[in-house]
Amino acid sequence: NRMTFGIDASYLQFLRSRGFPDATYGDYVSLLNPVQGQFGNFPGLYPQKQSPTQISDLAGLFEDALSITHNLRLVVGLRSEWLRLNRQNYNAAGVESTTSGFAQTYNPSNYRVGVVYDIVPALTLYGQYTTAEDPPGSNIFLANKGQVNSLSKSSQEEVGLKTQFWHDRISATLALYNIERKNILASTSPNTVADVGGQKSRGVEFELDTRLVPQWTVSVSAAYTHSRFGTFVDPNSGIDASGNPPPDVPTWSAGLFTN
Repeated sequence: NRMTFGIDASYLQFLRSRGFPDATYGDYVSLLNPVQGQFGNFPGLYPQKQSPTQISDLAGLFEDALSITHNLRLVVGLRSEWLRLNRQNYNAAGVESTTSGFAQTYNPSNYRVGVVYDIVPALTLYGQYTTAEDPPGSNIFLANKGQVNSLSKSSQEEVGLKTQFWHDRISATLALYNIERKNILASTSPNTVADVGGQKSRGVEFELDTRLVPQWTVSVSAAYTHSRFGTFVDPNSGIDASGNPPPDVPTWSAGLFTN
């Protein structure tokens, strides 16, 4: 039995200039007879609106690997944390908006459990179930008050095979996975985000690492992903996008690496 305890602490401070300037002036230049204008602090142009954001995280973690037999291992893990999100919004005059900024504390606890079975010394079968919670994607920097009352919750099931051969110079992994995430923020217009309800992804991934010589390794990988929105109705347009593929998620991907 092997056991690990740990503490994980992090702090992120991010300053974002947001939105378009609230210009209260109009200006134009003639194409045929341009007249030199003026440069400077036009009203409403400078300074830009600022949105400082801080994320503080303190977590305790525990992992344990128990060898039930010589070729069967049980792996469990637990992570409990204190997460503080603080996002402020200032207008161009430097006055804080208390209606859109927020500060909130969360206490997520998540776990993973898995089994590892050595079919033969060089061939291993594994399976695991994992849960997670985190801010609703990178859009935490776009979110306003009332949009992050709860964290995004995720769960993942994965099964796979790992093998080594050619005197351990080649290692290969084949994995099948299913991921479900709830309470995700997505952009619904240039300046607004909304909870899209959820997103489901399932797929298969393969990776092969070959050590050609002791100093040179070449790796190839390929993956297929089938990803779809859960229940999602755009609050701006009323369009029902449930079951549609989300943007920026490739169906096929491949990689070639060398070290």
